[in-house]
Amino acid sequence: MGFNDCQYYLVSSLTFIVFVVVILGIYYFFSRKNMKRQQQYFEKLHEALQVGKRVVCANGLYGTVKKVDEEKVDVEIAKGVVITVSRFAISEVL
Repeated sequence: MGFNDCQYYLVSSLTFIVFVVVILGIYYFFSRKNMKRQQQYFEKLHEALQVGKRVVCANGLYGTVKKVDEEKVDVEIAKGVVITVSRFAISEVL
């Protein structure tokens, strides 16, 4: 193994490391952008939570908001059936 072989391995290793860093940078950029968009969506959703609004919970239950607290929401899922869920369990306001 001569000096030229060592240079070849060093250059190819550095090229691979740079390639991986660039790919991770691109992934971070796009995932950060998507996370910011999702955060804005949920901020708007929590502002829109009001008594009487129809909502969908994360587990797929549909219901009507009966009471809104700081951390919890009472949702009527059937006539006379009210459940208390975390405010963060609401995935959509209809």
